[in-house]
Amino acid sequence: MSEYDRKKFIKILEKIKSTYSSLNEMADKSEITSSYLSKIMSSKYEEPPSPKILRGIAKASHDITTYMELMYICGYIDKRDIFEYSNSVFTSDSIINCIRKSEIFDTVEAEEIIHKLEQEDYNYFYKKLEAMPENLKLKFFNTMEKKIDKYSESEIKYAELKINNKAIEIPILENFVQDMLIKKNKKIKLNMKKDIPTNFIYFANKYIKKEYDYIALIIKDNSMNLKLKKEDIILIQLQEDLKQGDIAFIEVNNEQIIRKYYKENDYIILETLSNNENFTTKIYNTKENKIKILGKVVAYQGKIV
Repeated sequence: MSEYDRKKFIKILEKIKSTYSSLNEMADKSEITSSYLSKIMSSKYEEPPSPKILRGIAKASHDITTYMELMYICGYIDKRDIFEYSNSVFTSDSIINCIRKSEIFDTVEAEEIIHKLEQEDYNYFYKKLEAMPENLKLKFFNTMEKKIDKYSESEIKYAELKINNKAIEIPILENFVQDMLIKKNKKIKLNMKKDIPTNFIYFANKYIKKEYDYIALIIKDNSMNLKLKKEDIILIQLQEDLKQGDIAFIEVNNEQIIRKYYKENDYIILETLSNNENFTTKIYNTKENKIKILGKVVAYQGKIV
């Protein structure tokens, strides 16, 4: 990792501030408090701001800087990490297009690098990039960064996590259909060959256990909005048993719902966590109702921007 270049970071902040009528306006657009921004610019913090704050500053910078540049200046990533970050978000074709668009290499050299990249040989490119002046390196990184708005926050977050091998890809299902599942060794498995999801999201490895399979679903109502809001994406660990108080993904009389789960003898209590009076806690007799536990919610992310 690179070291935090505090002086350079402050200079960039001052340049961004000059494009605004006031510090308060800049802070508002960056989605941070003006007092915190003022302390950063006064060099009162020895540690760099968090990546989340850097992203807000980059978005409000009027193209003076980029998120990747700030991550590098603040010591979170090095030059190779920046390229891996870009490579995690973009297709190989878009990377090659950026090489051509940035014009940091002459035509012959660019075609030679592209040929190597098409063969997935990145070392040649790394060596060429390392040998270039700092301003040309940042020109390339900035060209890559300008395309990031086309991607979701979750994809960008995954790219950051992937640098440290801390993320895993999870399929998002619009609807969870029972015939998408098969039984194998008494464990629920997703039949990926039969119904292959077209959308994916990325969750940190800390939520994943090797003995389970996982899917992601989009919350479609406000029945749990005190914890899980409509359009949040939830990570579900597929399993057939639950503990008291688990947030359950459960099927009741052929309706799939998310509720807080409790069981008392032959009864299950499915509690809503909502301020919407249309959703209420219900009690079901397991002998009189068709109940099937599908899994439990282990993590969630806010809706995709």
